[in-house]
Amino acid sequence: TTEIYTLSLHDALPIYVAPEPTAEEKAATEKASLAAEYESNKTEMLTALQAATLAGNADAVSSIQQDYQDMTAAYKAAVEGVTAE
Repeated sequence: TTEIYTLSLHDALPIYVAPEPTAEEKAATEKASLAAEYESNKTEMLTALQAATLAGNADAVSSIQQDYQDMTAAYKAAVEGVTAE
């Protein structure tokens, strides 16, 4: 007897499994995420600073400037804390 087997195109294609990201790739992704968040927050703070300056609100200007300094320090510390291990 003759047996007939049917193969689909799917059966003929190799299955690709993406490799796990390297430690360096994971670190780069984390740093990029931190940078995007920082830039977004910086833009919001700049807008608030401009509004406070135009309104003549010196207390708000001072507060926003301090918040910016604190945010920048926290961002730098977070980036330095990202390691490729």
